[in-house]
Amino acid sequence: MNKQSIIKLPTTTKQKFNFPSQTYISKVSDVLHLDNVSEPELEVFLADPSNNTRKSMIIAPGGALFFHAIEHEGTTVAQRLASMGINAFVLKYRLYPVDGNAEDYVNDLVAKEDWEGIHKCAVDTLPYALEDTIQALNHLRINCESYSIDSNQIGMIGFSAGGALTLEALFQGPKESRPNYIGLVYPWVDIISKYDLPNENIAAFFSCASDDELLLAPKTVDLYKEWIQKNYTAELHMHESGGHGYGTKNIPEVSKWFELLIDWIERR
Repeated sequence: MNKQSIIKLPTTTKQKFNFPSQTYISKVSDVLHLDNVSEPELEVFLADPSNNTRKSMIIAPGGALFFHAIEHEGTTVAQRLASMGINAFVLKYRLYPVDGNAEDYVNDLVAKEDWEGIHKCAVDTLPYALEDTIQALNHLRINCESYSIDSNQIGMIGFSAGGALTLEALFQGPKESRPNYIGLVYPWVDIISKYDLPNENIAAFFSCASDDELLLAPKTVDLYKEWIQKNYTAELHMHESGGHGYGTKNIPEVSKWFELLIDWIERR
């Protein structure tokens, strides 16, 4: 299923700099990147009316808030969800503005081992991306009838930095703008401002690989523990291998995660 429409999301806060966005194949991971998003959008992938479950998922791709891994953590996920009757919306949230290629910029910081610089750029950008997420959730709830979705069945799934954004929407967003359930795939929890689980049971799905290069496996387990300590609904899949950023790549050791996600959503 191809995308059916693109929704421009309103913004009330403005970033200091804006540069032209571009898509390109990553020199490092050989996946499609989109950078310099300054005007947030939702790409809409609706389920066929014949198998529409009225459930929906907002998808937040990863990319350290410098770029979106827009295909294997975005549009491909959306197409697969829609084919299963789950309406999908790819969120192109705002990113850290770079005069040039964002991947080259990040690679330079990595070469210098400037981890604090990467962290600071992401933390500075997160509030803009959070505003975009809240706008996306509000848009779906206001327009639920036109999309043929249930306003109480709006979930969100985030990959890496998108996972951090998903958590921020849950922890910091107003109650009426929270997702009803969330999926967290190797979430980059290091940039979360604070853990503040709501007083309602928001079901969570966790997926990560034990050999994640960013060492997110134990942090994902710790996050899962936060859920079960509150007696909240949670499901964790810690794969033996798969590394960081597997998304919908064809990696046999971890490829079952998407089937597990579908099964989990069907039980909501």
